[in-house]
Amino acid sequence: MVLTIGAVLRLANLGLIRHGYDASYPIYDALRILVGHEFPLLGQPSSVFLDNPPLMGYLQTLPLLLWRSPWAVYLFVIALNTIAIAFVYRVAQALLGNTVAFFAALLFAINPWLIVYSRWSWVQGLLPFFMALIAWSLWPALIDRSRSPRRLIVAASALAILLMTYIQAWGVLVPIGLLLIVFHRHLTWRPVLIGAAIVGLACAIYGVGLIQNWETNAPKLEAFTAQGERHFTREGIDHALRFVTGMDFEYQAPSSPDTDWRLGASALAMLSLSLAAIVGAGRAVRAIVQKRAERSSGLIVLIWFVVPVLMMSVSARPIHPHYLLLSIPAGAVLAAWGVELIWRVARLRWIVMLAFTAITIIFAVNLWLYEADMIRHPTMPKFDGWSLEAGVRVGDQLRALTADQPAPQRIAANGQVSILSSWSGQYLKNLNGLKYPDFVVLPGNQPLLYLLNSISAHPAFLGSQWQLWPDRDLTFADGAQVAFRQALPVTRTSALALPAHPIDWPSESGLALLGYTISQTDELTPALDIITYWRVDELKPERADWYVGAYYQVHQLDGSLIANVGEHSQWGYRWELGDVYVDHVRIPLPDRSMEGYQLIIGLTDSIHQRNFALQSTNSPQGTLAIPLTLTDQ
Repeated sequence: MVLTIGAVLRLANLGLIRHGYDASYPIYDALRILVGHEFPLLGQPSSVFLDNPPLMGYLQTLPLLLWRSPWAVYLFVIALNTIAIAFVYRVAQALLGNTVAFFAALLFAINPWLIVYSRWSWVQGLLPFFMALIAWSLWPALIDRSRSPRRLIVAASALAILLMTYIQAWGVLVPIGLLLIVFHRHLTWRPVLIGAAIVGLACAIYGVGLIQNWETNAPKLEAFTAQGERHFTREGIDHALRFVTGMDFEYQAPSSPDTDWRLGASALAMLSLSLAAIVGAGRAVRAIVQKRAERSSGLIVLIWFVVPVLMMSVSARPIHPHYLLLSIPAGAVLAAWGVELIWRVARLRWIVMLAFTAITIIFAVNLWLYEADMIRHPTMPKFDGWSLEAGVRVGDQLRALTADQPAPQRIAANGQVSILSSWSGQYLKNLNGLKYPDFVVLPGNQPLLYLLNSISAHPAFLGSQWQLWPDRDLTFADGAQVAFRQALPVTRTSALALPAHPIDWPSESGLALLGYTISQTDELTPALDIITYWRVDELKPERADWYVGAYYQVHQLDGSLIANVGEHSQWGYRWELGDVYVDHVRIPLPDRSMEGYQLIIGLTDSIHQRNFALQSTNSPQGTLAIPLTLTDQ
C-alpha cells in the first residue's frame, strides 16, 4: 500500500514537471553517447565546485534505447526512486522492527520535497534511490557480521555508481567512513577491501576526466576553496528536516483565500512530524547511553543524519535543500521511531492513523497546487523551465521537421541545446546567438530550422529562401507561441544575387562581404535601412575566441561621426563553411536634408577590440565606404 501511494504521488501530473537546463543536461549527454558516439569523461559543468562525473548521462541511455523521448527518462528515474521506498522499509525493519519500517516508508513515500526531487532527471536525480539502496545494504552489515560480505559489496557498488553521477554526492563518504571506523570490529574486511577497490576504480575514472579538463576545473576549485568568510547557518538542519516534515513546501505554490487553510494545516503537520523526529532522536541517544539492544541502530541512524547536517552548517554560501538528500533515509527512520512510541498504546493507534491520513492529504494538496501553477504558466523565456508536456509538444515538431537530416541536426534557437535536444530525443546542434529576423544565417549545406518563441512574423526582406509551416505553429495556455521557419541552403552564386549591390570582398577574418542593400525609410523618424551579407569562406584556427560582427558608421565629409551602430555579433567557433550571415540594422538620421555624407561598413571583434580589414579587388580597404545622398521624406 505504501509503495502504491508513493508511486501515485510521484507519477501524478507527470506532464507538469518543470523541465529546465539542469534536468535536460544528462539527457543531452545520453543522446551524445547514443547518436554522436561521444563518450564523455565528465558530466554537467558545476557552478559551485568541480564538474560533475559523467555516469548519469550513461545511465539515461538505457531508457532512451527503448523510447527516444524525455518521458522514458522521467519514468526511469521515478521508477527507481519509487523502489527506494521498499529499501527504506526493509532497512528500517531490519534495524527497528515492522512498525518503524511502516512509518519510515510512509514518510519517505509522501514527503513533498522528496517527491519533487525524485522526479527530476538532473545529475542528482537518483540520490533517493542510491541513498536508500546503500542504507539497505550497509546498515545491517554493520551490525550483523553474517550479513557483511555480500551486503558490503552491494553497498560499495551502489556507492561507486552514486559517486560517478553527482559531485556533491561525494559528501556521503564522510558518514560512511565514520561508520566503518565505529563498527570496524563487526566487519569482515575482505569485502570491505573489494568494495574499496570498486569505489577506487570509479574515483580513478573521474580523475582522468578531471585531469584532461584541468584548465577548466582548476579555477573552479580555487574559487571554491577561496570563497568568503564561512559562518554558521541553520540551513543544514532545516533542509534535513524538510525531507522528514515537509516544512515550508506549502509556500512553493501560490496561495489564495480558498487554500489558506492548508498553510495552518501544513504547519501543524510539520510540528507533529518534527516532534516525532525529536522523540526518535531522543530514543536513539537513550539507547546509546544506556547500551540498549537498539544501541547500534541508534548510532547508525544518528551518524547518517547528523554528519551531513554538520557538514552543511558552516558555509560561505547559501545551502540548497537537495544538498541534504545525503541525510536520507535516516530522518524518516528517526521520526518513525518516535511515532512507534505512541503506536505502542493500542487505544492511540487510531489517532496516529488518522493523523497520517490527514498529513498525506495535506502533502498531496500542496503538491497539486505546486504543479497546477504549470497549467497556467507552462512556458518561460529561452525555453528554460517549461512544463514537460509543453516541451515535448515542441520536441515532436522538431523531430518531424528534421527527421531527414543527418545527426547532429542543426537548428537555430534562443535557448540551450541540451533543453531542445532533450525535448525532441535528438542530438541537435544549436546555432545560438542569432536574432531573428534581423540577424540570421542562410546555411551553406543542409537546411537550418529556426525555432521562434513568440515571434511569428516573416519580414519580406528575408526573401524566398525559406520554408514556412503556419499549420505547425504552437500556442500555449499562457499565450506563448512557437513558430518554425526553415532557411534553405544557398550557394555562393545564389547568395551573391541577394544584395542589391554585390561586391564580394574577403576579409582578414575569413568572412567575405558579399554585398549590401540600402534604403531610406519613410517613417516619421527617418532612418537608413541596411542589410549586409557575410559569407564564411575560411575557418581560421584562431577564430575560436573571436566575437565578430559588422559595424556601421555615418560620417560627415570632415570626418565627424553622426551615427555608430553595431548590434549583432557571433562567436567564430560557431561558423560553418558556406553559411551566409544576413545582418539587418536601422540607423536613425537627423530630421533634415543631408548631402555629402558617407556610410562606413567594417568588421570588428568587439571583445578584443580588433578590426578586420576588407580586401577589394585591387587592394586592402580596411572598411567599405559608401557615399550617401539623403533627403527628407
